Amino acid sequence: NADYTKNAVINQTTNATTGNFLSGVNGSNSHAFYFSGTTSPNLWHSGNFAPGPSIPLNTLAQATGVFTVTNSTGLVYVNGIAGSAGTNVNSFNDASIQLGAYSGGYNFTGYISEAFIFNTALSNSNRQALELNQQQYYTLP
Repeated sequence: NADYTKNAVINQTTNATTGNFLSGVNGSNSHAFYFSGTTSPNLWHSGNFAPGPSIPLNTLAQATGVFTVTNSTGLVYVNGIAGSAGTNVNSFNDASIQLGAYSGGYNFTGYISEAFIFNTALSNSNRQALELNQQQYYTLP
């Protein structure tokens, strides 16, 4: 298990049942940043636990998911606004990374302008600096 941060600038065009935009799987261990038939991005860490604020369809937005091992918590931000924090104690091992899918399926319907994965939980100031850069570059709210 390790801390991580996932970040993507995305535009979901259709509510797919499971629209994964930044995910991976390693045997029974998995991680996902995805939409589950909704307009709210979710963080999955061998179990769903952290929903983010809603993003209207056909709207370019940034989504950032931060997971911290020490307190087993995750938090999703949309355009810098935090969603509900969640707790998940499931074990997780490194997995392959898939952009726009999960385990060869569960495809994201829309556009992914850029994506980042950090092997650390970004501090609030580092996360905000990344988000500010993207907000300015992509003219996001």
